[in-house]
Amino acid sequence: MSITRERRIACVPAADDMTREIFCLHMTHRHHDSLAGMDELSAELTPYVESLYRSFHRRLHEIRIDYDHAHAPTDNYERPGDRS
Repeated sequence: MSITRERRIACVPAADDMTREIFCLHMTHRHHDSLAGMDELSAELTPYVESLYRSFHRRLHEIRIDYDHAHAPTDNYERPGDRS
């Protein structure tokens, strides 16, 4: 008989809905092993560097399935017909 352990996955807000400060805390605490040896991801990022980390974060979730969290769907998207 094999025993399987049910894994608990936390649901966290969508990264696109996080402020820069919250996103940096998320990367520091939930993705620390992906920060190339840095102790933390500082919130003192340029908008360009922030966009690179956000793209990197999306890619991490596409290729790794062993995270202890998943992100809720984003509310930060453009709906058809919302443009003026």
